[in-house]
Amino acid sequence: MSKSSSDGEKAVTVIQLRQAARRMANKALETLAEIMQGEGQVAVRLSAAREILDRGYGRPKLSDADATPKPGGGMTVIVRKFTDPPAEEPTQGEEHS
Repeated sequence: MSKSSSDGEKAVTVIQLRQAARRMANKALETLAEIMQGEGQVAVRLSAAREILDRGYGRPKLSDADATPKPGGGMTVIVRKFTDPPAEEPTQGEEHS
C-alpha cells in the first residue's frame, strides 16, 4: 500500500517539528529554571519545578500496591496557610472531642 503525498508531507512535518523542538530544548529548560527560581507565584514556580523533574526523572508511576485501595484506608490532607495560627495538637493521652 503506498502513501499519498499528503501522508508523506505530514510525516516530514512531524519530523521537522520534533527536530525543531529538540533544538530548543536547552533554552526551554533554562527558561523553566529561571521561572522556578524567580519571584513569581508559587503555583507557577512549582509547575516549572515539576516539569524539570518530569524531564529529568520521568513522571512518577504508582505501583500496584499503591493503586489498590485499602479497606478503611484513606488519605488525610491538611491545608494550612502560613498566616494561619499553629494548630493545637493533642498531647499523648488526650483525645479529640
